[in-house]
Amino acid sequence: MTIERIQSLLAESVGLLSRMEHLSHEKTQVIKEGEIEKLKQLMALEQQAVMEMGQLEARRGQLVRAYFNETSEGNNQMNWDQLTLGGKPKRQSGNDSIGGNSDTFDKLIERAPEDVRNSLSDLRLELVKAVAALKENNHLNQQLLQQSMQWVQMNLDMIQPPQPKPANYEHPNKNRPREPFYSRIDSKA
Repeated sequence: MTIERIQSLLAESVGLLSRMEHLSHEKTQVIKEGEIEKLKQLMALEQQAVMEMGQLEARRGQLVRAYFNETSEGNNQMNWDQLTLGGKPKRQSGNDSIGGNSDTFDKLIERAPEDVRNSLSDLRLELVKAVAALKENNHLNQQLLQQSMQWVQMNLDMIQPPQPKPANYEHPNKNRPREPFYSRIDSKA
């Protein structure tokens, strides 16, 4: 039955999100330690996980659409394309995230058999928690990277002397003598 496959895909999504969260925690440590090569490897693994999540979402979207069409009854028929997101017409992409769209998830739970509703509610809660944790850790990583870049820029500014600017107008085509080379290391220090 379609609802079991939807449950299976949702559980798989929770597992993938927790794997992505683990990668995100690893990335935090790698950023703190400044290991650029390891960071590149982790980012490649994250990109792969994001692609897998996109594939899961596409399959999940098809299954939910099919389930809604299966469970439609006479005049009370609900077409997937008629679902709304917070009162606005649904996007036409077909990839609505069921974890982040409570309206669609609530409708799915309503239409699910009684014995499956608690399981779906639990999966929804797990999805929301996993997404929130991943989002929080990614925000931390972004802040750490910004601080690292500021630190590097500050050090570069301290090492390199400011370039002198000519005080007078010079014609752009005039051949100027080469500016002196400034060493990055002060041998007198």
